Amino acid sequence: MQEVTIIGAGLSGLIAAIQIAEGGGRVVVHEAGAKPGGRARTDVSNHRVNLGPHAIYRRGHFGDWLMQNDLLPKVYYPSLLGLRLLSGGRSRRMVPGLPKVMSSGKREAPVDESYRSWATREFGTDVAKLAIGFASLPTYHPDPGILSAAFVQERIARSSEWRPVWYVSGGWITLVDKLAARAEAFGVEIVTRSKLAELPDGLCVVATDIPTAAKLLNDPGLASPGPDNALLDVSIKKRRGDPTAVLDVDGHVYISSFSAGDPSIAPKGEWLLQAVAGIGEGEAVDTARGRIEAAMDVGYKGWRNRAVWQRKGVTRNTVGPCEMPGTTWRDRPAIDRGHGRWLIGSHVAAPGILAETCFESAKTAAVMVLSKLD
Repeated sequence: MQEVTIIGAGLSGLIAAIQIAEGGGRVVVHEAGAKPGGRARTDVSNHRVNLGPHAIYRRGHFGDWLMQNDLLPKVYYPSLLGLRLLSGGRSRRMVPGLPKVMSSGKREAPVDESYRSWATREFGTDVAKLAIGFASLPTYHPDPGILSAAFVQERIARSSEWRPVWYVSGGWITLVDKLAARAEAFGVEIVTRSKLAELPDGLCVVATDIPTAAKLLNDPGLASPGPDNALLDVSIKKRRGDPTAVLDVDGHVYISSFSAGDPSIAPKGEWLLQAVAGIGEGEAVDTARGRIEAAMDVGYKGWRNRAVWQRKGVTRNTVGPCEMPGTTWRDRPAIDRGHGRWLIGSHVAAPGILAETCFESAKTAAVMVLSKLD
């Protein structure tokens, strides 16, 4: 049988490999890194830290598939009881007006209007500002108000459900390891430290970032822009009363304690925090990170003196595209590139949020590949 080549052993590449191999295909996966994972990797040391805050939306096809195939690792729900909202320089359990936004999920929002315009008309100026701040969490965007109202409203609706997401115990590496093991059990060959400069002959699935895919597919115009993000990971000495998460609706910053639900990822007595802030157009990374630190000053009193470990980082266009007014996921780069080439990942024309798009694109490409092998 003809060999199928997959470039990239992140979530989408591994999922595609499993589904193609399960359908009878012979698959080789090339991964440029030392081990599978891609953006889903976890740095394993005394602090098991993902590349930014990661979560799986549990009411979706990806979560269903993981459970149905016994691939869901141990997970937990982030605590809502310990969430604090920052507004006007104060830490609160709830901000007046925000429940109205969070209960608005059933309202349909237009594709061709900005969220700021639609939310202002629906909620008024002050509540719309809160809504935009809240939307910075599920969009990872510095100003969700400029995005399509339909795009933002879907994410607010999903994020406002009861227990909307799972966090993966032990870091996302536990999920990656399960996927890689299942792929190998189906006969998939995973070759690490294998960076291809060009695509080989035969059927190929490209599961890389967009700049790399543009080179491999010889398509310099390939693009799917998304936000850049400043990251700050900090482990602090735990203090009674520390919140499990902080959302700064004014500064558009989100901070989550991943060790609150999984103490194994940090040394005993420490609180492992992962914080993210979208970087605005023309904004310096240090300025965006300053917003994170300002939110931590309010949410975690004395954190600077309690910090025992920290790591700074930046991600560039890695959380998926954000749709502008007049666009939907169907306007993103096509999965089928023609001539036995497919493109998958979080930036392509497939529905879903974050990892869901990786799953949906991988599933679609796998069906197309298998049809070529019949």
